[in-house]
Amino acid sequence: MPAIDSGQRVHHCQVLLYNLSIFFELVAMYLCPHCKKPGISSVQKLCSVSYTPAVCTFCRRQSYLHVNTAIRALITWAILTWIFIGIALYEQMAIYMIGTIPALLLAVDKYMLRAQLHCL
Repeated sequence: MPAIDSGQRVHHCQVLLYNLSIFFELVAMYLCPHCKKPGISSVQKLCSVSYTPAVCTFCRRQSYLHVNTAIRALITWAILTWIFIGIALYEQMAIYMIGTIPALLLAVDKYMLRAQLHCL
């Protein structure tokens, strides 16, 4: 069995910490537009639209994401998915279809989690 030097250990630790930071970013709390406190969870933010708003755990007021942010995320994901489908068909390798999962995460992160909540 080959020995692992300290440089490889540091690299593995950095990769682990990066993966943990992504996980904790998904369960992060976001600032309420009313009280400016971190009282809205990621799931609430992703599911919040004008008819099912997110409720802040501190001030109990409601906020939502504009529908355009969801449409942008959906269009981005659809375009990236078709790119991966094209690559998979061209290369005749279905494994490229797995790229649609990171494409979905990218679209959700870029357009929905980073979007500004609006007061209701």
